[in-house]
Amino acid sequence: MHKKNTCYQQGFTWVELAVVLVVITALLIFIYGPSSGAFDSQQTSETKKVAAAFETAINDVRLQWSAEGGRKQKVEFNGLFIEVTESGWAKQLNASVNGCMAIWKSVLPNSPDIQVYNREVHAPGWSVGGGPNICYFINQDGEAFVEDETPYFRYAYETGQVSPYNM
Repeated sequence: MHKKNTCYQQGFTWVELAVVLVVITALLIFIYGPSSGAFDSQQTSETKKVAAAFETAINDVRLQWSAEGGRKQKVEFNGLFIEVTESGWAKQLNASVNGCMAIWKSVLPNSPDIQVYNREVHAPGWSVGGGPNICYFINQDGEAFVEDETPYFRYAYETGQVSPYNM
């Protein structure tokens, strides 16, 4: 006579647990992928941080403008007077790259050094380019600027929009 096994298994076996963990890990990688920031280069991470600080400062300038009644053409921020648009966004003073550099230095007083973008020179850190109504802040990190690869952000002062690229 054979005795029936009355012992029932409770919980997972080690193999089942391992399979579940592998499936969950694969789903997380699929959902979050490399855009989550976990695999960013130092250059990309730094660009994200500086872009976030820049955007925060731009929004703070506008908030200060609103708090002062929303009618002034200049706002005191970080001990400096910054010209603003009719909508309260930090304004590019002379519609040139120098105006972009002035915005950078006024809203980010402790910012990394920056120089005017030059295609022939690979800036050791940050460079700035732009023209009327638009500024580009590029983290070259000693490399040539490649539009589809180099991390940078754009500031459109008419709308106050800060747009990241390649991040």
